[in-house]
Amino acid sequence: MPADIRSSSIREVQAHEIATKANARLGGYGMDKHCPLADIVCMHIALTQSDLSRLFVLHDFAECTRDQSCQLIDVEPASAILAAMERQPKNAVNELDLTVAKGMELVLCGTAVDDGPLIAIDGNHRLLAHYIRSGSIEGVPAYIGIHPKMYDWPMVPPRAKQIGSKNPIYRSEGLADP
Repeated sequence: MPADIRSSSIREVQAHEIATKANARLGGYGMDKHCPLADIVCMHIALTQSDLSRLFVLHDFAECTRDQSCQLIDVEPASAILAAMERQPKNAVNELDLTVAKGMELVLCGTAVDDGPLIAIDGNHRLLAHYIRSGSIEGVPAYIGIHPKMYDWPMVPPRAKQIGSKNPIYRSEGLADP
């Protein structure tokens, strides 16, 4: 379960997304069709190592993971290093320590802060580089957007949807499996 959880606002997350020049944003890429922006609950968290098995990168980064699972735990360092090096300036991403960098929080989405898959919608390059270099996600700060229908969003990796459909919180809302 993430540590240091505090409530955040969608405005705070949006300001962060603008500051980091985020490509994928909360509500973007059709997310708002499944999860209206006004209904997304935002939190600011610090990840713990126990969150590792439920962290996913976007499908665009599938080639960086074993069997294209998109799970961070399945990262293949050689492929992920190449993906991380695509960013400019190269050393800024590859040498970044997310636990101490100011203003570099990841932006994640999911159906609950403490259960089920979390999908990195912004910061995928940073997350891959950090994890390869340190082997840990302990203490990495992130914003998370929570909505009970988040797994209906087409950008969620298939493996995350499969795991998410078994999430008791998701099913308790009476929602159909994605």
